[in-house]
Amino acid sequence: FGSRATGRGKPGSDVDVALLMREGFDYLENYDHILRVMGKLEDRLGTHVDVVYLNRADPVLQREVRRKGRLLWERDRNARIAWVVRSRKLWLDGEHRRRIYREVRARKAKEALPDG
Repeated sequence: FGSRATGRGKPGSDVDVALLMREGFDYLENYDHILRVMGKLEDRLGTHVDVVYLNRADPVLQREVRRKGRLLWERDRNARIAWVVRSRKLWLDGEHRRRIYREVRARKAKEALPDG
């Protein structure tokens, strides 16, 4: 996902990589492994790699990955499909709150105008 995946990357742009980890994955226990993976990716790609863990990502970022991401490799297709279903549900559950937030922001912006 990100600018490189959508063809909008510029020279020097980082590469955004999203990882879906197995349930119960201990991020603290595996921190050294995570850093090694990032280092190997950066060495291979020749640029900075920004790694996002989908299990911990907010719904907006999850949606971005679902919509614009390119699947490079998967170990467990069923786990990925289950994540997509959960992620879509989480997005839809929050849509009402996001709509209200947008309406309030628009109203406050209008009120801030001189003719508001």
